[in-house]
Parts: sequence; structure tokens; C-alpha cells
Amino acid sequence: MVIILVNTLENKCIHYGQCGGCSLQHLDDHAYLEYKYNIFKNAIEQAGFADFKISNPIIVGPSARRRAQIKAIKSKNGVKLGYYQNKSHNIVDIKECPILHDDIVKIIGGLKLLLIEFDTGSYEFAITLVDNGLDILIKATNFSNLKIQEELVQFAYKYDISRISWQNNHNISPIIIRKTPQIKIANTYVMVAPDSFLQATVQSEKLIQEFIVAHSKNYVNIIDLYAGCGTYSFVMIEYAKVHAVEGNNSSIDAIKAASRGKENRITTELRDLYIYPLLVNELNKYQLSVINPPRNGAEPQVHEIGKSNINRVIMVSCNPKTLSRDLKILKNAGFTLTNSLAIDQFYWSNHLEIVAVLSRD
Repeated sequence: MVIILVNTLENKCIHYGQCGGCSLQHLDDHAYLEYKYNIFKNAIEQAGFADFKISNPIIVGPSARRRAQIKAIKSKNGVKLGYYQNKSHNIVDIKECPILHDDIVKIIGGLKLLLIEFDTGSYEFAITLVDNGLDILIKATNFSNLKIQEELVQFAYKYDISRISWQNNHNISPIIIRKTPQIKIANTYVMVAPDSFLQATVQSEKLIQEFIVAHSKNYVNIIDLYAGCGTYSFVMIEYAKVHAVEGNNSSIDAIKAASRGKENRITTELRDLYIYPLLVNELNKYQLSVINPPRNGAEPQVHEIGKSNINRVIMVSCNPKTLSRDLKILKNAGFTLTNSLAIDQFYWSNHLEIVAVLSRD
């Protein structure tokens, strides 16, 4: 459910003040919305568009987060599972988490019981809610043994988990796949890799997709940079040819698998865009670029876009600071900010998702 206001005082988490995950639950509704509005306003002003009129952010409230990175430890003193304390690596053992989707919250108790069977050490449970259930990636410094694998299989059946994978360093191995995790993007089903990136909430993802469609539907040749698993590409192929560029190998594989039979609408490229940005001569064949970089932004790539023939850019960012920097580069290259959208999908936190549309003649 997308909402404008939720009374943060009435919905306060029992772990607030200890857990470092949320920092704004002490604010009332008016102060909270004002705080998020000012993040949006400052990002646009610092980019050099002080005269641009913005709207209030759309607030996506509690029980909506479909992704969680839950820390865990097993020691001689027992088990803890939760989030770090603010400015600390001490884990706050949680009983609830109001920002998470209920389907994730329901397995927290089971994960603690499961952790008892693990070897002593530190772990992280990367949990993602997809269209057909929960996908769990366990990150560890040790390898899973047969006993742990048997416990994980039983856990998957008990809690109807779609897939459980184990990651040691950079190696990811499936423990059990009961259902191949997938999401539907427009008219395409995409198989989600264990380390795929998805927007934090389904609601915000749909809002961003609709916004991108509204501002790209008149273009026929589009490049999607930092394309992930095709979150925007598969929406845009309904009316344009799209070249999807992404640095994560499993995400590119997911796009390729999902685009079989649609090769005339979408092409892919595996590339680290921060180290090897597309150059001007590679960009000149496109009219519009959608770009959704990680938190460090896309400075090298944005410089190249500014020198190219691209005349519209739609930038999606979860970091207002690097967004301001990148927008300023585009402004200096002749782009004007024509529309924007802010979505608070990181409820009760200092973060904000911002989408900006820039155009030039």
C-alpha cells in the first residue's frame, strides 16, 4: 500500500533506540514528511536547479520492504539475529521489524532456531521476497557441511522457501531449489539470481516503472545503464529497442534467459560502467538513457553521456549526494531538469529514492 502519512509514534518498533536500522521513528508525521521533503529539495538545489518546483515525496509505509540483510552470530553464549547497533558491529537481537513484509517477519523465529545448528561464526541472511516466495542467500566465511544442508532443506519445506543458497567468499552454491525464484516485469517473467538487485519495495518499483514509461514512451532507441535484472528494460521493450548494460554477470544471464524470443527488442552487455564507461561513439546511437547506478553514482559514465548525442536522461538514485553531483555534470553539458519524483521506500531512515528527468535540444 502506498500512503502519504503514517503516524510514526503509534507504529514505533520495540527495538527503536538500540537497532541502527531506523533513525527517524521519533518524528511525528508532519516533521517526518518535512525531513524527507528537504532531502529531496536539497538534492535538486545542490545540482544547480534551485528554481525547479518539487512535490512532496511519496511515502511507502511499514510492512513493505521485500529485501532484508539480517546479520547473525553463533557463539558460546548463544545466537543473535538482527541488525547492527548504530555505529557499532554489535548485533541487536530482534523479535520484530515493522518495515519488513510480513512474509519475511514470519520466519525470523525459525531462522534463530536454525542458527543454533550452525557452526560458531558470523553470518548474514540476504532475504528477498519474489513473486513465488522467499529467496534466501546465506553469506558465511565457512563452508556448509552435510548437517547444515540437511537442516536447511527441512527449513525450506517447513516455511515454504523457494530457494536457499550458500555464499562463501564469492562462490554461491544452491542448497535447495523448490521453486525457481522469479518476478514478472511487464509481460516478461525473469528468473532472479541469488545476488540480484531489486528495488526495496514492489510499490516503489511500480511507481518508478510508470514514471519512466511516461517520460520515455516516445523514444525508440534506448540504453539502460546499470540495468540490473531488467527492471526497466523489460518495461521499455513494449515500445522501444533497448540495450541493457550491467556489471553483474548473474543479472545479465537473467536478462538473456528472460529475453529469449525477444532478441529483436533487447540486447545485453556485461560491463563495469564505473571502470569502463560507454564512450561517446558507443552512446551516439541512442536517443535516451535510463541510468540507475549504485550508491557511489555514475560520474565517469555521466561525463560521457554529456558529450554524446543523447538528449534525454532518466536517472534513478538512492543517494541524494551523488545524484546532485551527477545531475550537475549533466546540467553543465546543457541538460535541463524537466521532471522529478521522490519515493520514500526506505521508511524511518535517512535515505530517499529520487528519479530525475533531464532533457536538452
